[in-house]
Amino acid sequence: MKVPITREVLAQFWPSVEDMTNKKGEDCWLWIGNSNTTGGYGRITIKLRKSKYITIKAHRFSYLMFVGTLLRNLNICHSCDNPLCVNPFHLEQKTNKENMEDCSKRNRIFNSNKTKCWAGHKYTEENTYIDSKGFRRCRTCMKKRRKEVYSLGLG
Repeated sequence: MKVPITREVLAQFWPSVEDMTNKKGEDCWLWIGNSNTTGGYGRITIKLRKSKYITIKAHRFSYLMFVGTLLRNLNICHSCDNPLCVNPFHLEQKTNKENMEDCSKRNRIFNSNKTKCWAGHKYTEENTYIDSKGFRRCRTCMKKRRKEVYSLGLG
């Protein structure tokens, strides 16, 4: 993705950043602009041309602006564990596998600690299905949904 870093673009970025940097430059730059409530990440909409806009996560935009190219199929990960941080020194590109290994080491994989599905069924070896993306699925809930779909004539 190519986003020209112009004065106008910088004028959109900096007012939404609260600089929490200490003298060593170690602390987070907090995104105080729009945020994506599902993941807690900030987001910014950049005007490219007259009527062309893109919306991008603020930490990804910061990486693009200060570090360089965003490589395809890589995540931009926070070494500070703060999804609102846009400090480029806290950001690095990792594969999804590396990111999940990092999350596991830091005990940040919240759903893996759950012992029951949303409906209250226990995740046991017999009742758990791992889908193609690596997510756990409850077999009891899957069977129930399948029955509902077929009873409605949609299956």
